[in-house]
Amino acid sequence: MRDPRLRLAATIILSVVAFLSLTGALLAFSWWLFVCAIHRRFLLPSPVLLTPATLFVLFTAFLTAISSGIMESISYATRLLVVLIIASYAYVMQRDGDFLSTAVWAFGNRFGFDLGLIGEMVVSMLDVITDDLRLIRQALSQKQSKVDLHVLASIVLTQLLINLGRGAERADILAIRGYHQGGTYVPVFVRDRSDVILFILAVLIGLSLLQFTIYNAQFTIIAI
Repeated sequence: MRDPRLRLAATIILSVVAFLSLTGALLAFSWWLFVCAIHRRFLLPSPVLLTPATLFVLFTAFLTAISSGIMESISYATRLLVVLIIASYAYVMQRDGDFLSTAVWAFGNRFGFDLGLIGEMVVSMLDVITDDLRLIRQALSQKQSKVDLHVLASIVLTQLLINLGRGAERADILAIRGYHQGGTYVPVFVRDRSDVILFILAVLIGLSLLQFTIYNAQFTIIAI
């Protein structure tokens, strides 16, 4: 989807749908597969970003299994993994300026500009982290070093300190250039027919799940 407004709206709808039920997760996953078929490739980010996020989801599912049982844990993990896939699609399709354009379009040149600027900085930081971790993985592979907890903790701490320093540098640059609040930006959006079709499909999925939920609630009330 080229239009970031429609992409963001579809991402929110499908993420909520996937999180609420397994049926919604299946529908959202089917939507993602359809988009991948259009682009003729799997729309997922680098394994450097995807693997830690997946491990975190599985870890939370393990904690859920301890407290709520295996079946609830499987349901929780499945739904969160689909949410992660939908969010990954939005990240892969993100282009420079999308956050800023969408925020200014939605909230204006004051609050929207600030929000969009923060979003662009976060996405830029994720891209830099991905490149850093890819280089670290290549270096460890060339040295044939084993990645244990000590090495992993060192990598995480180093990345945290480096990116905190980068954030401070960017803040200093903005302050030196006189940035205080808001700004002037004219967003430009480009969309094609597939954007509209995919957005309509996402809305239909959301409405169908809402109707299914209302029907189940009415059936439960009648049964009681």
